[in-house]
Amino acid sequence: MNLLLRALLASATLLFTPQVPAQAAGADPAPLLIHADLLAGAQAFDAGVAAIGRPVHTQTLHGLSDGARRFALPGLDILGADGLPRLVDPDYAALRALGLPGALSGAAIGLVPSTAGPASGLLFRFEQPISAFGLEIGDWGTCCFASSLYLAFDGGPGLAVATAQSAADNPGWLLHGQYTQFVGAIAPAGRFSQVALYGDGLGEYLVAGGTLRWAQAAALPGSGALGGGVAAPVPELKTGALLLAGLIALPWLSRRRVRPLPVRRLR
Repeated sequence: MNLLLRALLASATLLFTPQVPAQAAGADPAPLLIHADLLAGAQAFDAGVAAIGRPVHTQTLHGLSDGARRFALPGLDILGADGLPRLVDPDYAALRALGLPGALSGAAIGLVPSTAGPASGLLFRFEQPISAFGLEIGDWGTCCFASSLYLAFDGGPGLAVATAQSAADNPGWLLHGQYTQFVGAIAPAGRFSQVALYGDGLGEYLVAGGTLRWAQAAALPGSGALGGGVAAPVPELKTGALLLAGLIALPWLSRRRVRPLPVRRLR
């Protein structure tokens, strides 16, 4: 089942998602990475989570205190990996207020990559183990090329979910003329309590948040509850996965037919 789900995602996201690193025989499958415009990315994430038989949990960010070091939300906390205060953008580039397509759905927290590692990134710490995570990104891919975004789980190595050599590598810019996008990862057999998001475009400023999406890890065999240890078997592939390729690829195919006029973001 994992191989089929991975094949569907790989074929759908070949244009804008790096290849998933190979893993040793018998190891848990590497997370499936998603990088797309806001709508297609959220739809792909939801379909992928449904395909492994889990519900999607969401949290739209609002009312965050600008300059805080830690943001406490139901079921999770967000904090800077360096412990420093973080800027909060309640409406990135005022896109929601202007009613423009490609607007982030909620507030976003600022990142300024100052090293090539996770030290200047954001940490998302969950009360219960999860197996999938996604969120919205703004202002990435505007400078400092090549610039990549990484997701890392429970202190593990970062996985490059997106790399920009120019603004054309930002799917939101191609579709709407806005520097917004969705990134996420689904690990069908995974169990982790912390996700790190960081970039390596030194000197770049970006924001992350909008609406967070995640799926809790599978219940332990015989326990009916979440906790540490070996996860229950992943359910068989469901209809949602069969729709996944089309959901991600549709905006890109449409863009090939009709190229929308870009709407420049406000500075």
